[in-house]
Amino acid sequence: MSGKNSILGAGVAGLTAAICLAQAGRSIDVFDIRSDCGERFGGDFQGIENFSSSLDALDELRILGLDVNFDCTPEDRLTLTDGRKLKYVHLPTPFTYMVRRGTMAGSLDQGLKQQALEAGVRLNFGKTLPETEVDLVAKGPRTKKAFAAATGLIFETSMDDTIIVLFNERAAFQGYSYIGVRQGSGCLCSVVFGDLKKLKGCFEETTRQFHRLVDLDIRNPSPMSGVGAISMRPTFRNGTTLYAGEAAGLQDLLYGFGIRSALQSGALAAKCLLDGSDYENAARSRFVNKLKAGLVNRYAWEKLGRLQGMDAFRLRGAELFLRHPGWIYNLRFWHRLAWPIANRYIRRNYGNRVS
Repeated sequence: MSGKNSILGAGVAGLTAAICLAQAGRSIDVFDIRSDCGERFGGDFQGIENFSSSLDALDELRILGLDVNFDCTPEDRLTLTDGRKLKYVHLPTPFTYMVRRGTMAGSLDQGLKQQALEAGVRLNFGKTLPETEVDLVAKGPRTKKAFAAATGLIFETSMDDTIIVLFNERAAFQGYSYIGVRQGSGCLCSVVFGDLKKLKGCFEETTRQFHRLVDLDIRNPSPMSGVGAISMRPTFRNGTTLYAGEAAGLQDLLYGFGIRSALQSGALAAKCLLDGSDYENAARSRFVNKLKAGLVNRYAWEKLGRLQGMDAFRLRGAELFLRHPGWIYNLRFWHRLAWPIANRYIRRNYGNRVS
C-alpha cells in the first residue's frame, strides 16, 4: 500500500506507528525536537507491564510486528517494604518486563529506532512541525498537566540484581520508591503523586531508608527525572490529526505504567491510517475503561490508605495487586459503583491535571 505519513515524536508510540506503517509500504517521516531517541531519559529502568491482559506483553509485541531487540528482563520476583518489614513476592508469571530508557545501546528507545531505520523510516531529529500538519502526534506527556513526578539516580554498582519497592509516605508522597539493579547498573528513584513540591524531600528520605534496608553501593551517579501525565478525556483526534501514547493522555493513574499503552495506541493508530477506520472510536473502546479503572484505583489507594494506616495498607494492597492484577486493573463492577465518588475526589484533588 503506497502513501506518505508524518509523525511528530520519536518515542515509543511514534516509533511503533512508524514501524507498522513502513512495514505496510508507507513512506514515513518522523520528526522530533530532540537529537536522538530516548534523549529525555538518562538510562533509568522502566517496566512494560504484563498484568493488564492475559496476552503476554512480549507476545503482543511480536503480534504487532515488533522485535525484542533491546535488553528486556522478565520480573517475577521482587521485594516489597514499608521501610520496616520486607515482603518477598514470587509470581507465577512476570509482572513486568524491565527495560532501560535512554540513548545507550540496549535501551528500548534505541531498539525501536533500529527497527524503524531498518523498515525505511526517515528520522528527522532537531526538527518539529505544527500538530495540525502531521498525521499522528506522539510526542510524550504534556508536562504542564503532570499528576506525578519522579526523581532519582542512575549509577554503577556491585550490588546483586534486585528490585525493592518501598511504600512509605515520607519517602514517596501518595506514591512509591524503588531500587532496581541489573548487571552492574542501578536506579534509585522516588515517585510522588499530587503534591509535586514534596519530591526533593521525598527522595532524600528514600535514600535514607534504603541505606537502612540494604547495603547501598552507588558509584558514578547521575540524576534522572520524569513526569506522568494523564487525561480522563483523552484526545485521540483533532481534525485529521491522530494522537497516541501520553500525547493522547494515556497513562495509569495508580502506578504510572504507560509503555504498553503507548505501544498499543501507536500500533492502533497505524492500523487505522492504513485501512481508513475510525481511530477515535477504536481507541476509546480500547483504553477509556482502563483509564476509569486506574482513577478508581488511585482513589482507593489514597482514601483507604488514610483510613487504615497508609504504609501498611499500601504494602498489603501492592501484594494483592501483584497477585490479582486483572481484577484490579480492568474495569469491574466495584469500579463502576465507586466511579462517581472517585471521579469527584480525583478532580477535587488533582484539578485540571487529569482533565
